[in-house]
Amino acid sequence: MTMSNSYHQDGKEDKKHHSRYLQMKNITMFAMSVNILLSILQIIVGVLFFSQALVADGIHTLGDLVGDFSVLFAAKASNKKADDEHPYGHGKIETLATMVLGLILLFVSAGIVYRAFFAGLQNYNIPSPDILTLYVAIIVVFSKELLFRVTMHFGKKTNSKMLIANAWHYRTDAFSSIVVVVGIIGAKVGFVQADIIAAAIVAMFIAVMGYKMIKQSIAEIIDSSLDKYTRQKIINLAQNTTGVVSLHSLRTRQMGGYSLADIHVQVSPYISVSEGHKISDDVKDNIIKNIKTMNSVTVHVDVENDEKIQHDENYLISRMQIKKQIIPLIPSSYKLVNLTLHYLNNKIDILIVLGISTQNKTGTAKAPLPTNMMTDLDKISESCRLIKYIGKVQICISEDKDVTA
Repeated sequence: MTMSNSYHQDGKEDKKHHSRYLQMKNITMFAMSVNILLSILQIIVGVLFFSQALVADGIHTLGDLVGDFSVLFAAKASNKKADDEHPYGHGKIETLATMVLGLILLFVSAGIVYRAFFAGLQNYNIPSPDILTLYVAIIVVFSKELLFRVTMHFGKKTNSKMLIANAWHYRTDAFSSIVVVVGIIGAKVGFVQADIIAAAIVAMFIAVMGYKMIKQSIAEIIDSSLDKYTRQKIINLAQNTTGVVSLHSLRTRQMGGYSLADIHVQVSPYISVSEGHKISDDVKDNIIKNIKTMNSVTVHVDVENDEKIQHDENYLISRMQIKKQIIPLIPSSYKLVNLTLHYLNNKIDILIVLGISTQNKTGTAKAPLPTNMMTDLDKISESCRLIKYIGKVQICISEDKDVTA
């Protein structure tokens, strides 16, 4: 039997989402500003000083703005708080944006190959680029590397795979600009093949990065589990929680920058519902506090390992059905005060609490207990065990006759 309890952070979590969005927004706006300035510089210098490669790279930098705009949009949309239609939040918008960035990298790699092998071959007879174009290309390399490092820092800080993907996009831009540097140097010394060789190496690197981003995004979309290390950490945290006997059926997934988990914990079958709920809260708290990315945890409280036990559905008879069979077995001198049921291993263990009058009819003196009470209790117990699916039977006597079953 299972009792479920879920936990999804609110209040402080809304502020956390907003803070995360602001960090993602600010770094992306900074990157967009740098890209605009670099593209203008590359195109103007490339046109005026005879570097077709620098012009092409400037246009490529302008194209980066498409990725930056998609990051900006996805950062805002993915950090919206959960609503009725999206109870787990909007994190997968970030996943989709990461996939788009991966596709952009694949197109970039193809573009570099095209420019080097085809466009470059057609332009070998143009005037040799001025040395200023080389300086600009070097500035672009270092600027893109700076964008990579800053964006990667905030990507890891906010646990945003989208920002990390965009950071790698800037790194590939830096390598692309290195191709321009090599091409310009090659043109100056007459070794034009250097551009082609460098382009092939860079294009392969970019394509691999794009493939990894797409693969990771698809894994999140189809709800692949978290990595082995994180799963084991969740298991250890749950097992070390007081009151947990064992656990099973751990399921995890990623939602943008956040993780979600669903776990079954086994507790003692004879504790109260409220104590079981307390244990589930402790399990959730342990996981949330010790795994930074964890945003939502659902804990199912089991009294037995339902993965190993094959339940007979017929034994799951209701409380009302059981009471109807037990009440006729109780002598009129007793009253059914409480009935506790434990559904275990295809049997129902029962605890019966019976009330008896401990006062005389006038209420002025204490009445003696029935002389045949032990015999009555034995008969009730034996009769209960004859009922189908009933396992252990315990009977207690209580003076609190106001409590009802």
